[in-house]
Amino acid sequence: MYFVNFDILKIMKMYFLRGLILSITLSVYGIVFAQAQEIRYCPSYGQELVKVNLDLPADTILAGVDVSIGAEIKNVSGLPLSGGSLFARLIGKSGNIFIRLFPATDIVLKVAETKKIIFLFLLPEGLPKGVYTLDVSYVPNEAYNIENPDLSIYEKSGANTDSVLINIENFKPKPIVYFDTKSIKVDGVDGNSVETSIDLVNTSSTAVSVPVVWRDYFWNAVSDETLVGTFVELVEIQSSSRITVRHPRSNITHSSYTLIAETEFNGMKSIAVSRWKSDKKETLVNFSGIAKIEGTSSLIAYGCVQNNSSDNIKDEKLSVLVGEDRGLFTIVPGNTFEFSRDIVKKDTEYLLSVDVISATGDVQSGSKKIFSCDLLESCDDMSSVWRDMDLIFAITMFAAGVGGLITLLYCRKKKSKSAIN
Repeated sequence: MYFVNFDILKIMKMYFLRGLILSITLSVYGIVFAQAQEIRYCPSYGQELVKVNLDLPADTILAGVDVSIGAEIKNVSGLPLSGGSLFARLIGKSGNIFIRLFPATDIVLKVAETKKIIFLFLLPEGLPKGVYTLDVSYVPNEAYNIENPDLSIYEKSGANTDSVLINIENFKPKPIVYFDTKSIKVDGVDGNSVETSIDLVNTSSTAVSVPVVWRDYFWNAVSDETLVGTFVELVEIQSSSRITVRHPRSNITHSSYTLIAETEFNGMKSIAVSRWKSDKKETLVNFSGIAKIEGTSSLIAYGCVQNNSSDNIKDEKLSVLVGEDRGLFTIVPGNTFEFSRDIVKKDTEYLLSVDVISATGDVQSGSKKIFSCDLLESCDDMSSVWRDMDLIFAITMFAAGVGGLITLLYCRKKKSKSAIN
């Protein structure tokens, strides 16, 4: 006679079912992981990532007040977006920039998600009466602007941007000093030294001295990591006149540079931006991020690099480092190279480092950014997933359950044979 403890059998069946469910779940996740490897993203000029809609409290606003701006952004790219920023500028009718800032950073957007972002925009007291353009763009991150929003809005495709007109009223206008952006010239790009010049205009009835701050960056970037140097000079301008200021640049080692000039007078800033390309050849990181795969707890690091010259650069590698987990890709020569990599280890934050390594082993370009699990909405949730130990225990019990059932069936078969004999 063979006796079976039905409580044990019940437990075995429970873990068998739990293991079966787990196997199906892991199979689904396996499919998701495979799909993650297929996610490729390299935005191009004019490609719409998000729709931006601005909302102003009024059409006419008094200079010197804080204006509450509403920006609604919707992800229309079909892919999760992370690490993006809103870039805002207040531009005069001649294209002169008076305000330039990032009112929101580290924006995470799920596929088709819409977010409303409210930010304050302080209009300087010295802002002359007139009609201005508030230009707000979404950029993948503040270091690499795909369409370079720093350039004139008239040179942009209009994707990922919304612009609204603001009528500024000022009953106590003040004299200002501003850059005439239409006068920007760049000479000597084909050589080893470059000079950028721009006119500075004084609307005051007296001579003034103003500081001019030059910030020199390499690539189409405005981050601390790409800052070549900051240079300050004091410029004297006669009353109601203009003067040309110049900034020389030597030791050209990169394929492109961005120069931002800034001055301030009577509490009023004026900003001018110039970007130029050299004859140097580089492959640049122009987009990178970490995103959560919809409906899972899985994360991927993804992005793209772009050849900044017409020639194909060979024997380059792309290093993608997340924490201590490094992936090395061979860059296929061509216009763009896209990448994605699964992130296996769960953590509270992720430092993503993406570097283009030349054939000689030098880092040619790179990008570093920290993503928190809260930002990515990827922190462990006990209510939705089992802990790792619970997974291991469930898998073990599944194996034990299968083994127990096989043993039970074998015993029953043996008992039947004994009864027949």
